[in-house]
Amino acid sequence: MNNNTVYDYQNEVLENEELIETFNNNNLNYDILLKTLLFTIIFYILTNNMIIFYLKTIFSKNIDVNIIQTLIFSLLFYLLMSNL
Repeated sequence: MNNNTVYDYQNEVLENEELIETFNNNNLNYDILLKTLLFTIIFYILTNNMIIFYLKTIFSKNIDVNIIQTLIFSLLFYLLMSNL
């Protein structure tokens, strides 16, 4: 027995006559893609040698620059993600 009919419960409950589905071949989520790009650019700016030099001059040699970079990045991440 070759039964190719598919039981469509949703259309039966909603009393739809025909099934309308749009298939999207584009599986990219642009929101996530743009946020990733944004944070990649922020990370690149924070790890730039010029920024490292400025952080070393501001915070002297007492505090590690990597910790300051991490704190700045986490603060920017929090502020941007709370508003986006």
